[in-house]
Amino acid sequence: MIQKLSDVVSRIPDKPALLVERNGKVLKWTWMEYYNETISFAKALHAVGVTERKAINITGYNSPEWVISFLGSIANNCVVSGVYITNTAEACIYQADHSDAEVIVVDSIE
Repeated sequence: MIQKLSDVVSRIPDKPALLVERNGKVLKWTWMEYYNETISFAKALHAVGVTERKAINITGYNSPEWVISFLGSIANNCVVSGVYITNTAEACIYQADHSDAEVIVVDSIE
């Protein structure tokens, strides 16, 4: 997956890859920015000592940051377990325990 992303970056690094509208403003990531943030996330997981092949839980709305953390986790050789935003607190705890998650990524404090 990361190799495919790298292949696209080598061809069209400055073209838009991810777009999202927030508060009436469009935020854009080029393919190069997308790749760099993905690798930065992977390096951050490594820096905090996340074990390879361990679970990373990700919860949040569909967003560029969700995708970046997903691919960054894979780039760090981790298993991603997506958590539904509609889950109850108990279901989130169950999933984190059951998957033995070392990191839980959330989109907001709420």
